[in-house]
Amino acid sequence: SANLKEAEDRLKTVSEERDSAVQKADEQKVLIGELEGKLERLQVTGVVEDGEKELDPQGVYASSSRAAL
Repeated sequence: SANLKEAEDRLKTVSEERDSAVQKADEQKVLIGELEGKLERLQVTGVVEDGEKELDPQGVYASSSRAAL
């Protein structure tokens, strides 16, 4: 009977830990979704002007930073 009580107590503890972990995972998924949304809003699509096309028709330097150039 003592072993049964210990097993029930352990099962309760493990179940609570699992529920807590599931809740934290759900919260993290929400946070990831929010951060992905922010990232999408912050990403800037490169606008290539006509003058740039003349200087770099293949777009070789389009992804380079000013510091790298």
